[in-house]
Amino acid sequence: MARTTFYPEPSITKFLFASKAMAPFWAVVRIYLGWLWLSAGWGKIFSPAWTGENAGAAVRGYLTRALTLAQEDPPVVAPWYAWMIENIFLPNAVLMSYLVAWGEVLVGIALIVGFLTGLSAFFGGLMNASFLLAGTLSTNPIMFILATWIVLAWRVAGYYGLDYWVLPRIGAPKLGFDRDTAEPGRSGPGTTGSGTTGPGTTGAATTGPVATAPDATRPGTARADTTGRGRVIDEPVVDEPAPDEPVADRRNTPGSTGEATTRDAPAAPETPPEDTPPATDSTRDDKTG
Repeated sequence: MARTTFYPEPSITKFLFASKAMAPFWAVVRIYLGWLWLSAGWGKIFSPAWTGENAGAAVRGYLTRALTLAQEDPPVVAPWYAWMIENIFLPNAVLMSYLVAWGEVLVGIALIVGFLTGLSAFFGGLMNASFLLAGTLSTNPIMFILATWIVLAWRVAGYYGLDYWVLPRIGAPKLGFDRDTAEPGRSGPGTTGSGTTGPGTTGAATTGPVATAPDATRPGTARADTTGRGRVIDEPVVDEPAPDEPVADRRNTPGSTGEATTRDAPAAPETPPEDTPPATDSTRDDKTG
């Protein structure tokens, strides 16, 4: 599988668009932008020319004006966008009327309450771009710039809003904004890894004393896992003996029973006792006499 390389994020952009310190600033920006959208769409959903019995009339007038701007020299509306207006938008004027009116209201509410802030700002910026391409300036340039910034700051723009609970539920990390949550990639004394806590977990922060790896320059120690829980303890190391040197059997470790046994060099075969000649009668007489 090919390995994907990610470009590291500079510290300045990480501070501006992903730090908790900037969350209050982005909250103000998103609420302001949401209010602009809500106020623009609120009148449309109650207007007969947008969502009433004459729905589509306002959109037809707006798009017809855009087509006239495309005929100017130089044209204010790009020819390719004029083709889309004539062949896609105008034939579906009623549908476009409802989409614009309710789209502005829903984007405004979502930005104010901080619900899927980045996605809501993206759709708001898409409407701003459509209005700009149709030749309307008004507040669209400012709103488009703010929407673009909020899209970049999607991780923290809704922190003081519903995104605080929504984003973690759809898989986005909280990035350790809470003080009781360890930041990814950082570990303190007595911790291993990052993210979660609890006994018996690997790759997660754990509390309490944890054995550290022994110093490689310290003689007589070696790393060994004897607990079965991923902990590292120091175990004494005994130099290997010469082939003919008797040493204590290493099976006698601390906590085992029995006496130490030795491994000796192969013992020489025992020499049988020399045979003595049988006693004669003279010998018996001498011993009894």
